[in-house]
Amino acid sequence: MEPIFDKLYQFTYKIPGMPLDCHQYLLLRDPAILFSVGSADMARDFLPKVKELLASRPLKYLFISHREWDECGGLAVLHKMFPETIVICSQNAAGNFKFNDYDGKVIACTPGQPFTDGGLELVFLPYPVEPHYNLGLLAYEKNSGVFSSADLFLKGGDTAGVVQESNWKDLVDAIPENFLNMGPQQPKTIAALRTINPEFVAVGHGPCFICR
Repeated sequence: MEPIFDKLYQFTYKIPGMPLDCHQYLLLRDPAILFSVGSADMARDFLPKVKELLASRPLKYLFISHREWDECGGLAVLHKMFPETIVICSQNAAGNFKFNDYDGKVIACTPGQPFTDGGLELVFLPYPVEPHYNLGLLAYEKNSGVFSSADLFLKGGDTAGVVQESNWKDLVDAIPENFLNMGPQQPKTIAALRTINPEFVAVGHGPCFICR
């Protein structure tokens, strides 16, 4: 399997009856981190491929952007296959994983909080898409230049392996007002997005972007 960017691997699941791809990503740095685990069906489909890519290495972290079936529905499946993996998520999500039958390790983080471990240096940005504007998180890994954008640049169609060139400022400027019902919190997210300069945008649904 070839990476979609540097040490980043994409796994795609097509939602039956919907023209929408769901992407998950493995960043094979030291330590390794997975961005999104998808639904239970998705997890059962792609986690064996993750295990193969890892070889004998551990999957130390899973980043969960927000509580949604296609983002964290497969937590119990992951915990069974990778029981030592630590979930990184928002404080709001951390208190609700019991509803996903997950009782593993969790690190609850907040926007702006630094997180460093070995070759990982994560920056967390506010993502107000959960009910009643409870904040989820977006993650930018500074050493690789990879930004995990969750649903932020959502687009339908067949997008597995598709990478488009773009300018980061143009991408941010094109985000519609009240996109994903972000409401009054959206300006904070836009302001935070303007503080980073990613090389690669790992999109949850849609084509990825390489930023020139």
